[in-house]
Amino acid sequence: MKLGKIQQESTTVSTQFVQVAFVKDLQQGGVINLQMPGKDCTAQVKAKTIEACSNGDYYWYGEVEKEDGETEEECECYNGSVTVISRAGRVFGSVHIDDDHWSLHELGGGKRVLARRDYTNNVLECAMPDSGGKIVAEAMAQDRTEVNCPVRVLALYTPNAEAAAADLEDRILTAFVNANQILRNSKVTPNQLTFILHSIQLFDFDETDNIQDDVTTLVSDAMVAQMRDDTQADLVVVYTDGEYSLWGVAGALGPSSGSALCIVNRVGESLHTTAHEMAHLLGCRHDIYDDPNGDFEHGHIFKTGCWPFRDKQKTVMYVPVSPQRIPYFSNPDVYYKKESTGTEEYENNARQLRTNACTVAAFRTDDVSSPFKVIPSSDQEACPCAYTTFYASGVGGGPGPYQFEWYTSTDGFTYGTLQGIGSVFSVNAPCTPGANLHIKVKGISSDNQTHEAFTYVVAIDPGFPSNCDRNNRVANTQEEFVTLMPNPAGEAVLLTIQSPSAANVAFSLNDAVGRLLSQQSFPVEKGQTQGRLDTSALSPGVYFLQVRVGDRLISQKFVKN
Repeated sequence: MKLGKIQQESTTVSTQFVQVAFVKDLQQGGVINLQMPGKDCTAQVKAKTIEACSNGDYYWYGEVEKEDGETEEECECYNGSVTVISRAGRVFGSVHIDDDHWSLHELGGGKRVLARRDYTNNVLECAMPDSGGKIVAEAMAQDRTEVNCPVRVLALYTPNAEAAAADLEDRILTAFVNANQILRNSKVTPNQLTFILHSIQLFDFDETDNIQDDVTTLVSDAMVAQMRDDTQADLVVVYTDGEYSLWGVAGALGPSSGSALCIVNRVGESLHTTAHEMAHLLGCRHDIYDDPNGDFEHGHIFKTGCWPFRDKQKTVMYVPVSPQRIPYFSNPDVYYKKESTGTEEYENNARQLRTNACTVAAFRTDDVSSPFKVIPSSDQEACPCAYTTFYASGVGGGPGPYQFEWYTSTDGFTYGTLQGIGSVFSVNAPCTPGANLHIKVKGISSDNQTHEAFTYVVAIDPGFPSNCDRNNRVANTQEEFVTLMPNPAGEAVLLTIQSPSAANVAFSLNDAVGRLLSQQSFPVEKGQTQGRLDTSALSPGVYFLQVRVGDRLISQKFVKN
């Protein structure tokens, strides 16, 4: 029955049963060599985001990594991305290679099916709400200093949608994982904006043949409003299976609390429709050719590839909908295949999302009954060997104070021993361009709720487009550091601080569970300063010394015998 539903979908070309190996075992150096049915080329897919939870669930996202070629054959398997999600033993996701698309479905009973999709006859458009002219909401944005702006979303689905999709909740989850990945690809950090799927519920609604009439009806529906209030949701997404001529529509060009609802038809298939419509609710527009109103908040189109086989690439907000959509919002500071994904003047969806996120996140108050979650934040790109700092904070119903534990991994699945504690964690980026260091932070609330969150830092090409001066960055990294000797420690340790200039130093000593044992501050001069830390009163175990030299925070772990 489930297979039959997938085969009956209008975009399904073919299906075949597949076995899915553990992604950790497939990747070599973070790369999976993927040969898809019907493709003559092999796609080299490089891991970008890996979230491997302690309970065995994982999320793996990678992008096709290939340099420009000189022949048409060399330009095959040039673009694309792969998403694999494992939840409670269910494995599902999607694969995009060039203009070819597949979706992976869990049927149960150990059966999984790969469906090849064809969107060329289904490139329906989105109806953007009438903006009435220019809307720039920067004056409405809240101060986000040390503030998170998670946007809580209620997902509703109609009986028709439930009947049409054998795995509707899997697809909805995939759509939200995809939306947050698009934010990260676009340099919108988790604290700036994260879409939290607050609840998935059935809603009794019969679609008409007019999506715009239906969104108007839903925006004013008293039951929808009550469900939104009950779940304290900032936004509502309604998944339908209507005979519409459009993939989706938003209730308003946001931010507008009263109209913060959108329709996504047939879960938008794999064309990023959920992310597209939610972005409308935060004020993002289509491309400037479709909507000349507004300022910088438009989608972007550009070309990539080797001459003369260059292909058009469209960011998420560009219309009409097409298989060439890449999982990026426009941002002039983000590059895809060495081409900028936006312009400062007209195409910068990422700026609009950051601007309005806190306004939308304040549409409803955070319910204390909502799950406790950890949100890590940092710039996920750094020059090779460069020092970078991550921050963590807790949101949701878990009361503070919070404890945070930090771990690192080179493969995204195997994490070593505890690397740091507290809300701040500092580490050096890998020294090899393109290499990832995966980072996991475990948060614990005062009522013992726990949550694991993930981030990473990738060493970017020191030439293009960052123009890193690798030698200088490495030198700076070595100029300022902290060492502890001996380690393991006995009655005392010698603390050596190397600073390139006079600075103020503050250090705190914590035990393995994050309890503050002592703290002290003092000035240091340029060059090397040494001090003695008395450890005679410490019990045997693991301790963390966090040292702030100027604006740099350095964490050191030592063992007391």
